[in-house]
Amino acid sequence: LAPGDAALDVACNDGTLVKELAEQGIWASGVDPCAPDEPAFYRDFFSYEWAYDRHRDFQCITALNVFAHVDDLDDFTRGVHTLLEPCGLFVVEVGYLPDVVKRGAFDTIYHEHVSYHHLSPLVRFFKRHGMTLVDAQRIDSQGGSIRMYVRNCDKTHQGGDDGHNEPSDRLQALLDEESRSAI
Repeated sequence: LAPGDAALDVACNDGTLVKELAEQGIWASGVDPCAPDEPAFYRDFFSYEWAYDRHRDFQCITALNVFAHVDDLDDFTRGVHTLLEPCGLFVVEVGYLPDVVKRGAFDTIYHEHVSYHHLSPLVRFFKRHGMTLVDAQRIDSQGGSIRMYVRNCDKTHQGGDDGHNEPSDRLQALLDEESRSAI
C-alpha cells in the first residue's frame, strides 16, 4: 500500500490496525459491531449486503482471525470481491488445520470457529469468486495459522494477468506439502 490508497479491516475490534495504517497515510477504515464510535469506523457486521451499499474500491482488505467465525463464507467473500478494486489484495489469516493437528493444539478448537482450513480447497473456493490465492505463509498464532494473500482477479479477468497472479513458490511448497500429507 502507498499513501492515499484505501484499506478496510474487517472485524477491526478496537481499530488498532486501522489507526496504524492511517498513520502511514493510508485511507483506512474498519468494520466491526464493537468498533470505536469514530468516523473511520462502521459499527456493523460485514456481509455482501453491507459491502454492496458502500460503493468504494479498496486496494486492500484484511480479515485477520475472523474467517473461521463466518457462517456463510460465500456471502462474506462476495462482499470482499465487491469492495476490492480489480486485482486488489485480500489478506486473510485463519487457523491452519494441518498445523493444529500436528501440534495437537486442540485447545484452539471451540464453538466460535465454524471452520478450519487447508489451502487446496481455498484455491478452488476463491477461484469460484473470481479471485486467485497467490501466496501464503505459516504464522504461529492460535496453534498454527496461515496468512493468505488473495488477488481480486483470476486469469480470465481483463488486465488481471500482470505477473502478480501466479502462485508464489512459498504457496506452491505448502500446497505440495498438503498433497503429501494425510491431514
